[in-house]
Amino acid sequence: QMGEAQTKLVTALIERGARLITLLGPPGVGKTTLARAFIAAWREGAGGYRVITVDAAKADDEAGFLGELGRALETGLPMPATTVQRQILSASLATEPTLLFVDNLDELSETLSELCASLVDTDGELILVVTSRRALGQPLEHIFELSPWPSPSRAADLEHSPAAQLFLQCARRKRRHFALS
Repeated sequence: QMGEAQTKLVTALIERGARLITLLGPPGVGKTTLARAFIAAWREGAGGYRVITVDAAKADDEAGFLGELGRALETGLPMPATTVQRQILSASLATEPTLLFVDNLDELSETLSELCASLVDTDGELILVVTSRRALGQPLEHIFELSPWPSPSRAADLEHSPAAQLFLQCARRKRRHFALS
């Protein structure tokens, strides 16, 4: 099963106390796929945690990100990034054990690194998992780096290539009967 071993490694990081995990790698390497597999496994085994997902690609700056986070938390907050808004968001995140998944942090990783670190608490009530092409550079950050799989050099190797299997999986989501020719 693709990603099962990696999912277990991410879970092990959390079990060892990691509260800010960056799934790091170049575009198309499978960061979001791994995160989704991890979240599915987490929901089964981490009873009591709610999962909140935010797509950072929908935001252009910190204010936009905070607006997206507010919408995900259903706080009904306005877009401006005020001190009060941050306090309300932090309080909303602290109401129950939460796994916050921030996908596509890429372009905002530098802008939001301190904010992300400030949201995380060390007692485990909030765990933050982000996907990004860049590390946040925060002391609490644990980096889980993904590297591209080697591309098969011969057509006969496609059947056994993890890279080809991921491509086929994505292609079949778009076109149900997709086949290599």
